[in-house]
Parts: sequence; C-alpha cells; structure tokens
Amino acid sequence: MEEIVNRLGVMDSMLKRTDNCSIIKNVLPVDNHILKVITHILSDAENLPNDDILKFLLHPGFDLVHYLVWRLFYRWYKERSHRLSDVETNYLKQTIVFNMKLVVLVNEEAAATDVERLRNLLLNEKYFNVLFSMLNKVNKSDRFHFDSVLLIIGQWIELVSHFEHEHPEHAHSECLMGLNTKIKELMFGSWYQTYIGEMIMYNGSSFIWKPAYEFFIGTCSFSVSVHTRSFHGFDTKPLLEHFYSLYYSSLITVYSKHVNQWSNEIVHCLMSIISFITHCCFDIRSIEVFKNDKQLFHSLVSIISEKKLQESIISTWTNNETILIDSIAVLFSICCDDSDILRFFTNDIPFIAQRIYSLTEVKYDRTRLTAYLILAYVSTEDDLLKLKLSDTTVHTFFRLLEAEFYGSRHSFMCVPIEIFLKGLLAFSIHDVVQVEIAKSNKIPLLIDLAKFHPLAYDILWTLSFHVLIQQQLENNKEFIETLISLQETKDEQANVKAASDIYFFEL
Repeated sequence: MEEIVNRLGVMDSMLKRTDNCSIIKNVLPVDNHILKVITHILSDAENLPNDDILKFLLHPGFDLVHYLVWRLFYRWYKERSHRLSDVETNYLKQTIVFNMKLVVLVNEEAAATDVERLRNLLLNEKYFNVLFSMLNKVNKSDRFHFDSVLLIIGQWIELVSHFEHEHPEHAHSECLMGLNTKIKELMFGSWYQTYIGEMIMYNGSSFIWKPAYEFFIGTCSFSVSVHTRSFHGFDTKPLLEHFYSLYYSSLITVYSKHVNQWSNEIVHCLMSIISFITHCCFDIRSIEVFKNDKQLFHSLVSIISEKKLQESIISTWTNNETILIDSIAVLFSICCDDSDILRFFTNDIPFIAQRIYSLTEVKYDRTRLTAYLILAYVSTEDDLLKLKLSDTTVHTFFRLLEAEFYGSRHSFMCVPIEIFLKGLLAFSIHDVVQVEIAKSNKIPLLIDLAKFHPLAYDILWTLSFHVLIQQQLENNKEFIETLISLQETKDEQANVKAASDIYFFEL
C-alpha cells in the first residue's frame, strides 16, 4: 500500500512541475510516461485489501487521477483532428474500472468521509461543465458518433449513475440534475429516435454497429433510469408512455426472439431500456402503460430464462447481465401486485414457477430474493412440492424481514419491506408453507412487524387457520391485549379488521 501511494505522489509532483493542474481546458498533450505509470498504479491498487483501497481514495494525490481524465476528454473534444492514443485509452479505461470498484465499496453503509470524498471527485462542477459541452456537441452533429471514445464517455456517465444508484440522496445535486436535463435532451432528440429505429430494423449480418447506438440507447437510457428511481416525486408515466409505444415495445419483441445470439452491445442496450421501464414502475401508475401488452411479458420471460445471461450474473450490480436480469425480476415482482397481470402470469405463461426458480441460485442477492418473492405469487401447491420450495422460501423471507425490520432503512436494496410482506401474504395461503412457518418460530417477528406494518395482520389472519400457529398466537399475551385494544377502537381499516377477525373467529 505505502509503495503504491508513494508512486502516485511522485507522479503528482512530476506533473505539477510541468503543468497547471487547476486548468482543465488545456489542449496540450499529457506526458505518456505519467499516464502509463498511473495506469499501472491503479491496476496494482485494484488488488489491495478493501480497507487500503479506501485509504487510497482519501490520499490527496488521487485528485490527479480525475484531473487527467478530464484533460484527456477535453483535448479529444476540442481538437478536431486529435484521436486518443492507446496509452490514453488504457488510462481512461483503467480509471473507470478502479472508480467502479470504489463505488461498490463506498456503498450506503460506508463512512461519511468516504462518501463525501468520492462525491467531490465524481460530481465536480468544473468537470461537469466540460461534460455538458461535449454532450451538446454530440447532440448537434454525428461527428463523434463513430468514435469509440464516445463509449468511454458513456462508461464514465454510467459510473456516475452507479454512484447515484448507491447514494440517491445526492440526486438533487446540481451536477446530477444538470446531467439528467442534458440526457433527456439527447433522448428526445432526433439521434436517439434514429438509432433506436435502426436497431428495431435489425436484419442480421447487414447490420453495422455504431458506438452511437450504445451511447444513446445504452448510456442515456440507463442514466435517466437511475435518476428516475432516485428522484422521488417525479411523474414517470408520461415519460414511459412516450418511449414505450414508439420504440421500446417493438425493440424488446424483436430482440427477444434470438436472446442466445446477443452480443455484449445488445445486452447493454436492452439492459438500459428494461432498467428504465422498471425504475419508472416504482411509481405503480406507470404499469398501466404496458399491462395489456402480453407479448412484452412473453418476451421478458424469454430473456430472464436465458441460461447464458443467468450464468453471467455476478454478486454486485455492476455488469450488464446482472442489471438486466435483476431489472426484469424487480419489474415482475412489482407487476405481481396487479391482479390482471398476476392472472396472466399464472394462466398464460407455461411453467412460470420453474422458469423463475432458476433465479434463486444466481449470485446477486436482490435477484435471488426477488425470485422468491415472485414465486410466492405464482407458485401452486404442486409447484411448491415439486421444487421443494416451502422450507427454503420461508427461511429466506423471514431472514430478509428480520434484516429489514431491524435495519435503519426498512428496505432491502431499494425494495421496500411492504413488497416482501405482500409476497409473504400471497405465499402463506399454502398448507405446506403454514407448516414450515409453524416450525420456524417466527410468529413473534410478525407480531412485532404488525405494530408498524398493519399488512402483517393480514398474514397472521391467513396463518391463524393452522392449529399450531393458533396456539402460538394464543400464548402471546401481549398480542392478545393488542387485538382487544384494536377491536375496541372499532377502526374500519382493512388490516385492523383482519386483526379483529383473528381474535373473534380464530382465537
């Protein structure tokens, strides 16, 4: 660790002797030796223990790493004839990789000093002014649309989006608000419409891929997707209505027919669009836009069932396959709350439980848990017995509910506790599940949850038909007193009526 930091300090001093490091708008070339050395430093630092990587973040010399990124971007953008060298390209790519590792480490539970330091580096107003100038140029002409550097700029924007995903409290910052405005201008502009139209017209080998496809359809859609989820109170339905009927429905349908042939570029674009749809649906009203599009759900099931995509899922929300499958799983879990869509899932999609079950073994936590949530809605008693789901799912639900209830945010990876309670309610109607819950000794947890989340009373009411659970409820004096108290209030709220029914009809 010390040797790596010393090398960075030497490069910092060397550059400052020959360069004014406060000026970004400088078209003079950066010393290739400095870029090579720092690229190697970042590559070595990537393998340090996590605590040392965070110390590296706090080192003053790390400012140099970000400064050089924007020097290189500015020169590329400003000098019409300049093309990035291999040394410059490798530097930018390694910097993105290392910063993505920092974003993963500096998560919602990280020290405030680490979050603030990374925020100041990534959301730097001086750097964003350069970015906004570049985006204006990209939107006005196709001069940069065939240049692979556009992909690196897109990767940097997505790096910033990943930071926003981990720290949605910064969504109102001037930099992110300004970026969202610029990205929307790109999405409502003619290039986005042109390129997505060309993708829909895909016809195999004659299709010539441009970097601009990934930038406009991949990066722009993903950036707005994350900002939409982070920016509470934003009406997403009109935005989704505009893009869904014009482009997204057709694009997803066309590409779902040959999922096993997808290139990395296509995975990126489809991930971004489906992530956008999912994040819009955190506002439940947005589901109305596509709830009657049965072909969409068939297409999404084809995508989520693709073995090649599932095998590429990793333990962090950082690669395209992980985000793609997770987005579909979260979207399905939201849609299961709609009775019409749930009926379609269970009646019209063959082997839906078996196809979702494979997701319970992937490496990303939220996707696994969301799969159990979907299974709670779509599984029949027969499915539970064939897949031996009852014990593992009950254990998973209660482990999750404990972590959420006793945690500070009362959500798991942005999925509110109420969604999992709804899943448990759907799941608890099955006899085999009631048997497992009776054996789990988790009724006291549900009783505690009911004090803050009345939906738990509905779950207890459903479970109270089981003899062993009846006995556990009867033996909980505090719960009986609570039921009597609620009955005396004569509250007509449905959940409280369920509590009264437990007392009168079951206990």
